[in-house]
Amino acid sequence: MVTFVDGNGTSVDVGQGDGKLSFDFDASIAPDGSQDDVYNKSAKDIVVSYLDGYNGTVFAYGQTGSGKTYTMEGIVSDPARRGIVPR
Repeated sequence: MVTFVDGNGTSVDVGQGDGKLSFDFDASIAPDGSQDDVYNKSAKDIVVSYLDGYNGTVFAYGQTGSGKTYTMEGIVSDPARRGIVPR
């Protein structure tokens, strides 16, 4: 069982009883979040720092079919659905 502990979705409990594990995240994005939400919460600060002369990496990791390519590339011809790279 997954339980969201706070209203921001940044703390999650997984399991029940003695087998329960707790996880904390810097940020989370709702399943209906937009590409803009993903960019602003995960990559914008890195891109700005890179443009200021610092090194930066955005690393997409996950299961096959989980949306890594869509997150990074999106649909370039649609401004609302552009991924991180074309922004």
